[in-house]
Amino acid sequence: MSARSRDYVEPSDGETARVRFSTNGDLTLIPERNCTDWSAPGAGVVTSSKNFIVGKPKYIDRKLGIPGTGPAGMASAEATVRAGKPLTVVFDSYEAIGDWRYTCKGSFAFIPKAGEDYQLTVRHDVGAGYCRYEPTMLSNPTQRVTIYKTEECKR
Repeated sequence: MSARSRDYVEPSDGETARVRFSTNGDLTLIPERNCTDWSAPGAGVVTSSKNFIVGKPKYIDRKLGIPGTGPAGMASAEATVRAGKPLTVVFDSYEAIGDWRYTCKGSFAFIPKAGEDYQLTVRHDVGAGYCRYEPTMLSNPTQRVTIYKTEECKR
């Protein structure tokens, strides 16, 4: 079963970080990979503003005590992720405005630090014509979170 048709599975042991995922599309997480591997263990949907992939993902509106709130008008979910290992985030958005259809698809990876809280906002800005990825470490919002370009995993 593909990661796009199941819920993300949080790590049950080891060091973790907490992330609030906010989006106006669908976010699929692929843990411990710096590439897109739809069959990776634990891979699955964490949140969706459209609810068209797996219905309502179990993490939507979930709160773990991460400081602050997600951006207004976006679907948000809080989840734990493995720290010290890459986490690939896949974004998929579809907007219909009149006769026009706009899609925004992309992926990137980042390596969360143990014990940290993050706000990860991924949005499709139809008016500007791009996807925007905004990862923030909440304990140090001015510190840049490095993101890495990803591709399909090689078989």
